[in-house]
Amino acid sequence: ITTALCVTVGIDQLLWYVDLPSYLLFGKFVVGVARYLIWPETSWTEWLTFTHHLWTLPVFLYCAREVHIVSFPLSLIFMATASTISRWMIPISIDFLSKEKSREIERKYLNVNLSHELWRDIKLPFLQINSDNPEAPTYLCRLWLRWGALNLVVFCVLRWMCGVIFEGTET
Repeated sequence: ITTALCVTVGIDQLLWYVDLPSYLLFGKFVVGVARYLIWPETSWTEWLTFTHHLWTLPVFLYCAREVHIVSFPLSLIFMATASTISRWMIPISIDFLSKEKSREIERKYLNVNLSHELWRDIKLPFLQINSDNPEAPTYLCRLWLRWGALNLVVFCVLRWMCGVIFEGTET
């Protein structure tokens, strides 16, 4: 189950390893998954918690020491369930009264599990699945297909990495 969860979030987590170095070296987020760190509305709690994108995969994979073959099909179930429940229960954003800005209305962007749209900072053309503003069922089906295909790549990469790193070690 642990490695299935790693595969489920793996594409996002692995892209953080591209985005952060590209920003630190060149001042630009190549992919955009970490760009929210420089949004003016990003809170200090988001800054405190973003590190999970960096340590989750290494820690969990170190503990598991392998990516079981069942991880990929389970990741598809987890991904479809998480995005569907998020779409149903969590709005794309919420409005609230600002305490700092004379009680102006501010909007907090949520979009948990990409359940409403591709994260707004990701501009890579091959990832675009909502440019025609589809209805929710169409969008979710596209999300599941694209995310599932990327999960297959992540599954293969993580399985290979664990094989290379932990080959011959006790589990």
